[in-house]
Amino acid sequence: MCAALYRSLFWGVLNLCFIGNLFPQTAVEYWFAAPDVSDVSGESPVLLVIGSAGESSDVIIDFPSNPAFVPLTYDLAPSEMEIIDLTPYLNSLENKPPDFILKKGLHITATKTITAYYRVAAPNHSADYNLRGNQALGKEFFIPGQTQFTNVQGNSFFDIVATQNQTTVQITPSSHIQNHVPGVPFSVVLNRGETFSCRESGSNLAGNLVGSYIQADQPIAVTVSDDALSAGVGSGNDLCGDQIIPVKSLGTEYIVLKGEAAVERIYITATEDQTGVNIQGKNPLNLNRGQTGVVELTLNATAITSSLPVYVWHQSGVAGEPGGAIIPPITCTGTRVVKFVRPASDNFFFYLLTQTGNEAHFRLNGTSNILPSAFSPVPGTNGQWMAGRIEALGSLVTSTNQIDNTSGVFHMGMINFDENKQASYAYFSNYNPLALGEKRVLCKGDSLVLDAGEENSYFLWNTGATTRQITVKQPGKYWVDAQFEGCPLSDTIQVEEISPEVNLGSDTTICPGESLSFTLNFPGATYRWNDTMTAAFRTITAAGIYWVTVNQQGCQASDTLTVQVQPLPVLNLGPDLTLCSGQTATLNAATAFATYLWQDGSTAAQMFISEAGNYSVERRLAGCRQRDTVTVKFSALTVPEGVDTTLCEGDSLRLDVSVEGADYLWEDGSVEPIRIVTEPGRYFVLISDDCETAQTDFFIGVRDCECFVFVPNVFTPNGDGINDDFRPRVICPLERYALVIVDRWGKKVFESQSPQDYWTGSSGNRQAAEGVYYWAIQFLRSGERATQVTRGYVVLMR
Repeated sequence: MCAALYRSLFWGVLNLCFIGNLFPQTAVEYWFAAPDVSDVSGESPVLLVIGSAGESSDVIIDFPSNPAFVPLTYDLAPSEMEIIDLTPYLNSLENKPPDFILKKGLHITATKTITAYYRVAAPNHSADYNLRGNQALGKEFFIPGQTQFTNVQGNSFFDIVATQNQTTVQITPSSHIQNHVPGVPFSVVLNRGETFSCRESGSNLAGNLVGSYIQADQPIAVTVSDDALSAGVGSGNDLCGDQIIPVKSLGTEYIVLKGEAAVERIYITATEDQTGVNIQGKNPLNLNRGQTGVVELTLNATAITSSLPVYVWHQSGVAGEPGGAIIPPITCTGTRVVKFVRPASDNFFFYLLTQTGNEAHFRLNGTSNILPSAFSPVPGTNGQWMAGRIEALGSLVTSTNQIDNTSGVFHMGMINFDENKQASYAYFSNYNPLALGEKRVLCKGDSLVLDAGEENSYFLWNTGATTRQITVKQPGKYWVDAQFEGCPLSDTIQVEEISPEVNLGSDTTICPGESLSFTLNFPGATYRWNDTMTAAFRTITAAGIYWVTVNQQGCQASDTLTVQVQPLPVLNLGPDLTLCSGQTATLNAATAFATYLWQDGSTAAQMFISEAGNYSVERRLAGCRQRDTVTVKFSALTVPEGVDTTLCEGDSLRLDVSVEGADYLWEDGSVEPIRIVTEPGRYFVLISDDCETAQTDFFIGVRDCECFVFVPNVFTPNGDGINDDFRPRVICPLERYALVIVDRWGKKVFESQSPQDYWTGSSGNRQAAEGVYYWAIQFLRSGERATQVTRGYVVLMR
């Protein structure tokens, strides 16, 4: 339906119009795909209104494909209405984004028949979507609606919800929608409660989706919407929408009653080729499948007949505020009672349609104050139908009102508006008095009630029963014949049995470090574990009590599993080992009643270690396996080599002897692996691990880098003419020079006062022995007063 029933909600006082027929369009189950309304014009609050009939009813509201959603439950007393604010669940409700399979199908179940409608209640941008229960479910749909008005800040779209698992839906859009082109079918596969949205790519008339075709292999429900629609008169625009009916529930005879809009039009959409349409007995339209014709509505009542079933959409409202509704066929449809709640601030127009002879038998709240004089014959019906336009009556109260007819059925349209002329148009009738639905699910071991409708009579089921309802406990095909006001009706339903038998297995004990894995496989099912996990796959590694509930097409099954972890002594061979050369060790895995298997195949509780390698054991105890591994190494202390070098005066040198796991002791007592030196001399460090100690020596000389002193560190006085003498060179002018060379015991073996003198490797009258000799050079640079000294060593080799 369309537009603003109420532009404000006062929660202290009921200020909401319950335009809900408590007798037609009643059901125990509803499916709905909620529209994604533009937030530019307003998308909240959103409300769900449910009402019971003559019996109390327990109601559950959930999203079957979204197991994370905790169902909402309500207990309705007889004739009670409940207004439920669903705004906190808006993200779970709105069917967005388009062209994606979503888990947003709204599902309502009740123990006794109820009515329901969904309301977008944003100020100046609201709409009511009458939910039609089984009457909304089918396998074939065309999208009805208007084709001549534009969307100001939105566009047209339709939403689909599946009621069964593995439902293949083929969609042929009449215009461009997101990711799909006109006239080219595409398919999606939906599970129970999953939804799919098709939204036109723009907001121009050429992109309107009227005439789009939907076909499914299992029952679905479809919602149509026109967002921020402008009637082209004034500046008003509003949201229009409805839950539509399938092709199987259409007819060929319709009567449309004129409303209060500045522009009133009828839009007729054909479902078959070569469909002739008569308006008041004339034939202005010939339509092919999916085509839509338009008729200007100028008379107070217009009769329409067609050669084949058609959709009829009435675009109405008040002045320039649009409102729209699907019109039911008049053949074998109608109701005897409509109930609604009227708030004090709204005004109403009623549009009543009934067969001639019933117009004198209307009552409002039990009073016969709807006069026959308000009715006139519908043109083109040979006087068989009467229509009446009635403004809000003084006997209307601001609580529950009831209009009934004591002699026959009727159809009723209602337009209400507030002081701002914001309008809403709703139409009430039985769109299909006998709608068992196409398919129902029977949970194994449970029973299912099939209801042929409280306004029907003369029931005959294929089981032989002649009651309105039958209870079935077996799957199969069921059909019923009935009568509605003397009109013969028939319907068939397929009942399928679902039996999700869940078996997590017997209570069990697992070994430490082991796990249990489960993969549940129930097509289209949802899962809820004890810790709120919702996956079909589960891995258990800890002790506890675990349960899962499987919901497959409304049938639930659960199982519980208690898991314990076998207590075992810890298996620990200890940390990795480093042994000294010749050292041995024993690895111990012993515990009572265990068996053992080492990496080499031995089965003792202990392993003797004398070689490096990786050692592992598998210990078996109480049906469990434990494993541990140790790496054994033998120490081979490798220390850094010493460094013989010369520093420039004022420089420093970083000596780093770091060895993993070692201890250090330098000649000056320091114990760090890194040392910074700035003075010449011999430095040494003892490096120790748990097994041995080694020494590293460093010989550091210092030179004046501005007066370069080059001293070889080895010479070979063997007479071969190569490197036969030790000859230091000082590269700068000198005033004095002195060289002294001593052996390792400090005995002088050579001295000189001139850089031109050199050592030939003799000591006195004999050849000096091979080995290390220490030297010192003292010199005075020209023009300076301070004498410099540099020291070092040289290796003599023959």
